Amino acid sequence: MKKKICAVLALVLALLMLTGCLGLKRQTWPQTELTQKLPAPKFRLKTFYDSADSISATFDKVSDERYQEYVKACRELGFTLETQESSDYFIAFDESGYRLELDRYGGKNEMNLYFAAPRQMGEFIWPNTEAGRIVPAPPSTYGVVEWEYEDSFCIYVGNMTRDDFQKYIEECRLAGFSVDYRKDADYFYGENADGFSLSVDYAGFNTVCITLSGGYEDYDY
Repeated sequence: MKKKICAVLALVLALLMLTGCLGLKRQTWPQTELTQKLPAPKFRLKTFYDSADSISATFDKVSDERYQEYVKACRELGFTLETQESSDYFIAFDESGYRLELDRYGGKNEMNLYFAAPRQMGEFIWPNTEAGRIVPAPPSTYGVVEWEYEDSFCIYVGNMTRDDFQKYIEECRLAGFSVDYRKDADYFYGENADGFSLSVDYAGFNTVCITLSGGYEDYDY
């Protein structure tokens, strides 16, 4: 019996050592190209995920005072453009288009962080498809096509101000996307008589996301 207990304890110890070696439980803020663009958080790091163009993390033991201090540090580093904030969240861009989001929604004394690099864009051609013909072309040809099919697409368009966005969504409504439509300062959704649905989102930093989904189809059963 003692041998079995010792074997179990040895296995548990080995797993703990392996977990530490693999870095599965991360306690320090990692140094990457993206993290170095932010003030180093002085909180306990619970989770961290990164990709080539974004990072997300969760911290605990973050008091209201320490949260506000971190927001202030982010402002001082240049995250002051198109700011949206309350006592529970902070969203802002810097002059290069990096987007920072902080919030306190996870739980008591927790803070969530999301940070994304600006989307890479260039000149693009508006789709010459059924989908492209029923949606008004935006005023800018600077952006990137995320995906495109005959009856649907998703395109990020740059160099569009909020005023451009408001004018554009009105063009879309007049072009027939007026069924069940709804809009606010940053968002538009509408359908046309053929069942195509269009959503237009102001994504921040003079960028608009235009997404069209396919309409009704006839099927033979």
